[in-house]
Amino acid sequence: MTGSTIHRYPTDTRDKLFLLSVAVTTLIAWHPLRALLDAALQHEQNSHILLVLPIVVGLLYLEGAAKNIKPETSVLPSAALLVVAGILSLSSFFYGHAIGPAHTLSLSIAALVFSWLGLVFAFYGAHIFKKCIFPLLFLLLLVPLPPIVLNAVTYALQYGSTRATEALFIAFGIPVAREGFVLFLPSIDIEVAAECSGIRSSMMLVLTCLVLGHLFLRSPWRQFVLFVSVVVITILKNALRIFTLATLAMYVDPSWIEGDFHHLYGGSIFFALAMGMILLVLRFLRRSEQVPETLLQHPPVHAGAKPT
Repeated sequence: MTGSTIHRYPTDTRDKLFLLSVAVTTLIAWHPLRALLDAALQHEQNSHILLVLPIVVGLLYLEGAAKNIKPETSVLPSAALLVVAGILSLSSFFYGHAIGPAHTLSLSIAALVFSWLGLVFAFYGAHIFKKCIFPLLFLLLLVPLPPIVLNAVTYALQYGSTRATEALFIAFGIPVAREGFVLFLPSIDIEVAAECSGIRSSMMLVLTCLVLGHLFLRSPWRQFVLFVSVVVITILKNALRIFTLATLAMYVDPSWIEGDFHHLYGGSIFFALAMGMILLVLRFLRRSEQVPETLLQHPPVHAGAKPT
């Protein structure tokens, strides 16, 4: 026995039972889902969550070839995931008052996602899970980052942005001194606050990078390179924005530092710039994948070699 047996239900019955099970687990987690929607609408660090389900549905539709795989029941993976979901759900229920609402929400949504993954194994089996592994694991991005993780990521972006901005001022010959997250310039002092870390745009760029890497790159290491490039580009984007605002405030008008460019449309401009850089990296990585294929199809002919 391998823990997997062919499902005896007709396809339509299996699909209906799966959808019913998903609906039941969703109803059980209705209150955490409402809290998740509120968090996504009210807190910019969670706004990317609104895109996760549409992306998952779109990717599952594109990878519909999994329908040609014979469904089965993978008992052990399904049971393990459902047990994990139960443990997470019980932990959020019994220890929610001690760990706070943010951590409780993360545990509750993680329990829901693990239950959905367990149901996929239960109704469709390991083969279909492997076929659609990327969109299914993408569901984990529904889980909001716990405060301890969010604070660590924000601090890393804030620190990297501060050091990169300092490097830009030095490169352009503008006198600058740094103390913590404060940059001392000839006529103004600026603090790279947590709000300047770009956590919202960073999460959006990460989502975009993961999807583009999955759709257009086959090599795992190239997908990893694309992901690392997003981190570097995000920090560079933040530094360019801070450098531009500070330079305009020093040499044009101090109001630039608190004007519309800072609070309204500046973020969109630099986000578009970051996307452009990511697409350039993606293009380079795609071309590097296509070169070996070209060599295989048209191998080089050495001098003196006779055609076969």
